Amino acid sequence: MSYFELDSRFIHLWKVPITEAPLFLEKVMSEREVNRYRSFRKQEDRTRALFSYGLLRLLLAELLDTNPSDVRVTRACPSCGEEHGKPRVVGPDEQPIELSVSHSGKWVVLGISLLHPFGVDIERIDRDSDLDGMARMSLSEAEQAAWATLSPDQRIRGFYRYWTRKEAIVKATGDGLTVSLKQVQVSPADQAPKLLSWQDRPEMVGKITCYPLALDEHTEGCVAVIGQVDGVRLYDGREVLVRWQDKLTEKGLRGV
Repeated sequence: MSYFELDSRFIHLWKVPITEAPLFLEKVMSEREVNRYRSFRKQEDRTRALFSYGLLRLLLAELLDTNPSDVRVTRACPSCGEEHGKPRVVGPDEQPIELSVSHSGKWVVLGISLLHPFGVDIERIDRDSDLDGMARMSLSEAEQAAWATLSPDQRIRGFYRYWTRKEAIVKATGDGLTVSLKQVQVSPADQAPKLLSWQDRPEMVGKITCYPLALDEHTEGCVAVIGQVDGVRLYDGREVLVRWQDKLTEKGLRGV
């Protein structure tokens, strides 16, 4: 029996802080994932990758009632084929499983949907970034004008609201960074998240629903869903790690 059954009416997210590196996750990762994870020079980047690859496999193993190392996951980019695209489950099972992963600052967030394509994006609020320059690169003229009316403090958080909304949307569609974020226009930062227009894909307006995602006061986040769901459910990913750590260290991977 699997540990849980997911309600297809919701988007399901697991958050985990990168305070420790659970090295036992290497046991469930593919050779490609391990090599990618070990290629990062900074410890915080390695820890984020460890969670992104390993914890996702644990979640999918629980959902599919299988061994985590047997779950086939690809991140092949539709444009170039390199392993930096949206994660997807590969296999004969026709059950639709939509995935999305985001990490920034101290958080990693992993998401699963059983019905609707979606994207999640989180960003740590960095007060030292060149927000004016980033805004010129990512905000439309109308968005820049609205953003400029905010107070200095509001502009900092406001920019990251714009950014995470746009990133979540292009993740949901699978376009990712192949799309200029300037052409994806979203609601002002002081309003509920919503896609207002998309220059090259106007048919997506009205089809995408956005939800704010709150992790802590230092992080902005957004979930974008193609279609209508009843909401977003957020869980503590550390509970999953506790369950699997005992199984993987005491019984061995093939004994679960």
